[in-house]
Amino acid sequence: MVRLLCFTLCCVFTSMPAKSELSFNGSLGIEYGYDDNVVVEEIDLQTDLGDQFIRYRLRGGIDYSASKNQELTAGLSINDRRFQDAGNFDLRTILVSTGYRYDFGDLTLGVDLRRADAELGGNDFLTLDQISPFFSYFISREHFIRGSYTYIDKSLENNVARDADSDELAID
Repeated sequence: MVRLLCFTLCCVFTSMPAKSELSFNGSLGIEYGYDDNVVVEEIDLQTDLGDQFIRYRLRGGIDYSASKNQELTAGLSINDRRFQDAGNFDLRTILVSTGYRYDFGDLTLGVDLRRADAELGGNDFLTLDQISPFFSYFISREHFIRGSYTYIDKSLENNVARDADSDELAID
């Protein structure tokens, strides 16, 4: 998934036309807090120990319009929460995403790819891979329809019995 993102970005940036639009966005945050009941809901792990934590958040993205009809997006988000005493509950998540859209006028086709990696207590914990092709179509000026299919592959490093694949269809 990460290789696909890198390959896509390399292809796009090496073939950029002179009139393309490229924009960047990003944010950085630091948070200090106290949690009186530390819980990791995904595996029903909890402790009554209260603890202080520091959370770091970093988000960045690129939007690239090769023409008025094509758009490529890529993003990276890192969220890292570190406890002072309950180190087994330290949680780092990394989300990498990319998407491509082509606008045919009333019809738009696209695909989004996402990968999320989570680390718990310094160990690999959870990996989610998603691919989601979609369409949207304007039936009239006030009405449109959007449909998508999403395939999700969930892998838990230390609990393979809870690994799962899922398929989702959506129409709005």
